[in-house]
Amino acid sequence: MRKLVAVSLMFAAAVAAAAVAQEATDPYAAVDAAWLHRSDGQKDGWADPAVAKRIDDTARAALKAHPGELEAAWRALRAAYFVGEMSATTRDDKQAAFAQVKPLYDRFWPVLVRHVEQATGERFKHLDPAQQARALADMPGAKEFVFWSAACWGKWGLAYGKWKAARQGVARKVRDLAEIVVAMDESFEFAGGHRILGRLHEVSPRIPFITGFIKRSLALENLKRAVEIAPQYGQNQLFLAEAEHDLGTKAEQENAPQRLKKLIESAPLPGYEIEGASTRREARELLASWEGK
Repeated sequence: MRKLVAVSLMFAAAVAAAAVAQEATDPYAAVDAAWLHRSDGQKDGWADPAVAKRIDDTARAALKAHPGELEAAWRALRAAYFVGEMSATTRDDKQAAFAQVKPLYDRFWPVLVRHVEQATGERFKHLDPAQQARALADMPGAKEFVFWSAACWGKWGLAYGKWKAARQGVARKVRDLAEIVVAMDESFEFAGGHRILGRLHEVSPRIPFITGFIKRSLALENLKRAVEIAPQYGQNQLFLAEAEHDLGTKAEQENAPQRLKKLIESAPLPGYEIEGASTRREARELLASWEGK
């Protein structure tokens, strides 16, 4: 028995050593390992600063090692989103985190556009999201890059101001990117494309000739679809509850608090503990604001 235990411990140590060695030589392995541990030490949905730093540092290292690869770019965007949402608590810190989206988007988006135009023989702007999505389907990392670009641009808009973002065309970018994600895979990241579109159409200001495409009805439509596809993901429930409360029918408005209460009482989704904790915190705060507490 002792020999079996000793052998098991030696095997576990060897596996751990191999993992450490791989992380040391493969920047992507280091990034992905840090990401898997993003919930370690979290408190009420706020990341442990050391964990957030490791996620950011490993993503930057991967981008430095592979400056021309989409696989590095989307991981850097994902890290920026995490730091901005789960670690940054001040406006300045959030702006600093989400400011990373512009240089990455400006560097890599033209690469995706050229890929589509070469594949289709058409100008990118003349194609609809479904056609763009089909042309990008064979490009490794494209779906992830488009999704995290949309997510980060959306948060950029909140960090720098909705009106400033709208006037700079950010809302249109978010819409176009999210529609491509939906066309590529509407279930990706727990219906992330629908979630982003729903939130965009709910909170973005409607400015004539700039954001006239914003439609409040599309907020409910997309968020209901997100919940239909991935009801287990708390943020879908949170955003739908808020949209129902603000934009829904009388019955939907009456149901919104109950949706939040169920969310608050729900168990965390395995592997997404920090996201679940953050969402439940926001749900408690939103419910308290509705109840005047």
